[in-house]
Amino acid sequence: MSAYDEIIEQFEIGGYIIINKNLIRRIGLRSTLIYSELLSRYHYFKNRGELTPDGYFFNTIESLGKATCLTGRQQRIEIKKLQELGLLKQDNRNGSTRRYFWISDDVGLITKLIEEGGL
Repeated sequence: MSAYDEIIEQFEIGGYIIINKNLIRRIGLRSTLIYSELLSRYHYFKNRGELTPDGYFFNTIESLGKATCLTGRQQRIEIKKLQELGLLKQDNRNGSTRRYFWISDDVGLITKLIEEGGL
């Protein structure tokens, strides 16, 4: 095993977030970071059968902050941008600090944004 293989293994141990470079160029690094992490969490909750009946999952400011190193304020700014782009919806249910998220399944939309970032 090469030293580079060992370095890659270290990245996998601590967890990682898949980031699309074209999407970064189109919507920004922070927005892409938040979107990618929430998409991963959606996938996690969906596979465990833990989405709400209307397709939402919960996530706290603290949990998302720990994963992305973004403050609550930074998260709010980027989540608003993602909502305006139509990539997700946020719903704070019952006054909880748990924010509920729905991720758009519009493949055409995400493909368009990624393509626009590649130009």
